[in-house]
Amino acid sequence: MKRWLVLLGAMLLVGSAAAQVSMDIVGRAEFGAAYVTYVHGNYLYVGAGDAVLAYDISQADTMALAGYSYVDAPGGSPHSFAMINDQYMIAALYDYGYGIINLADPAHPRVENIYSLDDGRALWVYVSGHYAYLADGPRGLLIIDVSDPTNPQIVGNYPAQDGASAAGVYVQDTIAYVAMADSGLRILNVADPQNPVEISGLVLDHEIVTVVVRDSLLYAATGHGGLAIISVADITTPYLVGGYDTDGYVWDVILVGDHIAVVSDWNKGVKTIDVTDPTNPTLISGYDTDGYTWRTQYKDGYIYGADKKGGVVLLAMSDSGVLSLVNVYKTGNWVWGADVEGDLMAIGGAYINAALYDISDPSSPQKIVEIPEYYRFVWAVELSDTLLFLSANADGVPIYNVADPTNPVLLGVANATRAQATLRDGNILYVAIGTHGVASVDISDPTNPVVLDTYDTGSNAFRLALRDTLLFVADKSDGMVVLNVAHPDSITLVSIFTMTDDDDVYGIDIYDTLAILGNWDAGLFVASIADPANPQLLGSIPGRFRVRDARYMGSGFVVTAEEDSGICVYDISDPTNIQFVTGMALGDWAWEVKPIGGGLYTVAARGSGVYIIRITPVSVEEDGSNGRRGLIMASAIATDQIRVKFYYPVERSAKLELYSADGRLVNERTFTAGPSSSELVIPTTNLTNGVYIMRLKLGDREFTQKIEVVK
Repeated sequence: MKRWLVLLGAMLLVGSAAAQVSMDIVGRAEFGAAYVTYVHGNYLYVGAGDAVLAYDISQADTMALAGYSYVDAPGGSPHSFAMINDQYMIAALYDYGYGIINLADPAHPRVENIYSLDDGRALWVYVSGHYAYLADGPRGLLIIDVSDPTNPQIVGNYPAQDGASAAGVYVQDTIAYVAMADSGLRILNVADPQNPVEISGLVLDHEIVTVVVRDSLLYAATGHGGLAIISVADITTPYLVGGYDTDGYVWDVILVGDHIAVVSDWNKGVKTIDVTDPTNPTLISGYDTDGYTWRTQYKDGYIYGADKKGGVVLLAMSDSGVLSLVNVYKTGNWVWGADVEGDLMAIGGAYINAALYDISDPSSPQKIVEIPEYYRFVWAVELSDTLLFLSANADGVPIYNVADPTNPVLLGVANATRAQATLRDGNILYVAIGTHGVASVDISDPTNPVVLDTYDTGSNAFRLALRDTLLFVADKSDGMVVLNVAHPDSITLVSIFTMTDDDDVYGIDIYDTLAILGNWDAGLFVASIADPANPQLLGSIPGRFRVRDARYMGSGFVVTAEEDSGICVYDISDPTNIQFVTGMALGDWAWEVKPIGGGLYTVAARGSGVYIIRITPVSVEEDGSNGRRGLIMASAIATDQIRVKFYYPVERSAKLELYSADGRLVNERTFTAGPSSSELVIPTTNLTNGVYIMRLKLGDREFTQKIEVVK
C-alpha cells in the first residue's frame, strides 16, 4: 500500500456542473539532459533539463549528488550560470528568461526567483561588478542590475541587429565582448550600463557562439569553424590571429593554465588545444564522449563536461593537456517509459541504463540501482508482481526478477524483436513489436519465455490495452486494431478502426465500452466498442500538440501526454462533445503517462526524466444568477491526519461528520464556511486503518466522500 497523502476535491455550489481538475508536480526522477556545468568552491552545479543539481566534488576523482532544485517554468532549462556573490547565482534559462538561485546552503541550491523574458533565448550570462550581462538570443544583450539579487532590475539593452542572435558574452572592465552568432563579434562600451555603445565588430566565416578574453587575445567558439583566436589589443580594430578547425562543432571554450584551451566539440566530445603560439594552435588531446558536449569546466586537474546525452563526463587532464576518462555521471536523458508497482518504480529510455527507484516518498524518488545490462533503446517498461519487463526494441523483452530491487536478476529474454510495449495477462505476455505487429509469449517459466503466435497488424504496433479476451492495439497509420486472444496461440483479427485518412495512433486505453485513442497530429478520439467488430466514432478534439499517449483517469476525464504541450486533461463525460480542461507544460516532450494510484501519475518526459504528478478531479457547480462558487478539498488517502480545506463566498453554517465503514460516527465538527479560506485538521490517532465516509453539510446541501486511512 502506498503511503502518501493525496488530495482529492470537490468544488461545490448550486447550479450547472462544469468539469475542472487541479495539477501539481509531486516529485521528479532522472532529471534531464546536461547543458551546463559550473564549478564553485567544492561543488559542481549542473543544469540538467529543468533542474539545478549540486554535486560534491571535494574528493578529487569523484562526484556525489548532494541536492537539487527545480526550475518551475516552461522551457526554463539552465544553459549558463554565474555567481553574483557568495550566496546567489544567476542562471540563463533558455526559452524562459533568467533565474536567481540561493546557495546559502551550497549543497542544496534553491531556485528562488525566475523572471520571464518575451521573445528571447537566454544562452549565456556573465557577472561583472553588480551587473549581470545576459546573452538573450534575438533580444540581444540585456544588462541587469543584481546589486540586490532578490530584486534584479534590467537597466540596459543592446538589441540584436538585422536578425542577429546573442549567444555569449564576456566582460572585462567596461568592455563587453558579445558573440552574436552569424553576425560575429560585437565589442561594446558598457561604462554606462543604461546606454551600451558599440565600438567595433568582426565577422568571421563561421558564427561565434561563446567568447573568453585573456590579456589582449579573445578565444572564440565558432561552431563548424572550430576555435578562433582574435586580437583585441586595439578594441577598435579586432582581427583574426589564428585558429584550429576541429572535426566537430565548437560550442564553448575555457582556458586552463598559460597555454591550453579546452573546447566543447559537440558530437566529437572534448578537445585540448595548445595555444602557446596563437598564430598556430595545435591539438593536444581529445576524448570523444558518447553524446554531445555542450559546456566544460575545470578544477584541480579535472574537466567536467556537460554532455547532452551522457550527463556529466569527468575527465582527468594532465599538466600537458592529455585527457583520460574517469567516469560518467548520468543526469538522466531520453526517458521513454516508467511504471510503478507498490513503492517500486522502473524507468527506461534511450542511451541510459534502465533503473529502479524507491518512491515510498513520491516527492523524493531515490534511485536503488541501475539495471546491469545496457540496452540502447527501451521503449517501455512494465512492473508486475516481482517481474520487470523491458520493451528493448531489437533486444526483445528482457525479463528480470526484482523481488530484491537492489539486485535485479535477468531471468530470460522473449525473442520479440522491435518490442515497443508489453501487457501481462497472467502467464501470457502480449508484446507490441512495431512493424511486425503483436506477439503472444508464454512466460509461465520466465527463464524460458516462448513465443506462441504473432499477428501482423499491418502498420506499427505501439501500445496495447486488454479487455477480457480482446486485445486493442494502437497501430499508428492503421488506427486501432482489435484482436481476439481467447487462444493466445492463435490470434485472430476482429476489426480495424480508422479515424482519419492519415492516422498516426500512439496512445490507447479502454474504459467500459469506450476506446480512448491518442492520434499524434489529429488529437484525442473516443470510440464505442460496444460491438468490437464494428467500433463507432463518438467524438474527437484536436490535441494541443501531438498526442503521444492517452489514459482514462476516472470521473469522466482523460489525461494525455502531448510532446511539447506536456500533460493535458480532457472532459469526455459527453464523448460526443469532448472539452479541453487544462494542461501543464514540462521541460521536454511528454512521451508517456501512467496512473499509479491515489491520483498520481508518472510522466516520462524524454529529456527531462520522469515526473510524478498529482491530478485532482474537481467538480464545479455555479449559481447562474450570481456566479458564486465554493470549494471543499479533502484528503482521499490520509496518514497521520485528514485535512479538509473549505471556502464559500458568503458565510454559511457547516457541519462535518466522519463515519466508519459500519456506520458509526467517529468524529464531528461544526464550523462556519465563509469568504476567508480555512482548513480543518482531524488527527487519525484514534482511527484504525480502513475506509471512512466524510459527510459535509453546507447550508441546505450535503456532500459525501470516501477517505482511506493508511498509517
